[in-house]
Amino acid sequence: MPTRDRRRFVPRAIAYFLRQDHPRKELVIVDNGTDPVDDLLSTLPTVRYHRVTPGITVGAARNLACELASGSVIAHWDDDDWQAPDRLTRQVGQLEAARADLCGTTSVLYYDPAAERAWRFTWPSGLPRWLAGQSLCYRRDLWLRSPFPDRSAAEDSVFVRRLADRSHILTTPGDPLVALVHPRNTVPKTSRNVYCSPAPMAEVRALLGPDLGFYLTGTPQGCGRQGPR
Repeated sequence: MPTRDRRRFVPRAIAYFLRQDHPRKELVIVDNGTDPVDDLLSTLPTVRYHRVTPGITVGAARNLACELASGSVIAHWDDDDWQAPDRLTRQVGQLEAARADLCGTTSVLYYDPAAERAWRFTWPSGLPRWLAGQSLCYRRDLWLRSPFPDRSAAEDSVFVRRLADRSHILTTPGDPLVALVHPRNTVPKTSRNVYCSPAPMAEVRALLGPDLGFYLTGTPQGCGRQGPR
């Protein structure tokens, strides 16, 4: 989980990690912000914090997190996304069942709480292979062969594109996460894209359940409970 000056979101991201139903997990946090968030972290041994010089790229932060990880499978954990409680179980199981190298979604549900609207971005099947960066789950050996480029935009797209022709890649069905739209997104999010279509708010409410209150008021609600899957 690379993070940079997102103090409000970090406790929520950690809570989503802790309630994952996968029995073996660790969260590696790489903080390159000007406001260190180590004071917000749990003392649980499954959460590890690493502070780096402010200003390094997202690609460099991802590479460092992969290097520090002790497991054989890596899952991206964006600090501002909602995560389904079974996301890790779902994606790790998918990799192992098919003996695949990499999985992720080609369709992402975006939620803008300030405007109370949502939309879905869906990548067409006829175009070169693409997976949503925040949804990636892959074997650490894959990263060792092809690390992330030293850049802060589209580093995940380049990673997938480099591997597309020489790796076993799967599409994860459903919505293992919901991408949050807010003023501090690393890359500004917009629904004005030919691959975007409006999504009903009922879909967001069904997924987030009691977690929805956090995004509407900033007050944690149901943080320790597992929402709908």
